[in-house]
Amino acid sequence: MTDLRELKNETTLSAIAENPDANNHFLLFAIIIDISEPYKTDESTNYTTKLKVIDPSFNYKTELSAKNLKFHKFVHINIYSETPESAP
Repeated sequence: MTDLRELKNETTLSAIAENPDANNHFLLFAIIIDISEPYKTDESTNYTTKLKVIDPSFNYKTELSAKNLKFHKFVHINIYSETPESAP
């Protein structure tokens, strides 16, 4: 059973896009449409796994009030890990 504190952190992609400075820790239900292998750049000590996700609130029919938002049908999420084995 989910407790009330967790439910308060649930959000949608459109809510995050319209207020990106609010909080950077959310619970999100989305569909993963693409995932990369963990990779490491020369400047980083961590491995990065990139996800491409969508949800019903953030698609080509949605109108967002944020004027400076460049609209896409998906969002990239970066997950950082210390080793490729600990990556998702």
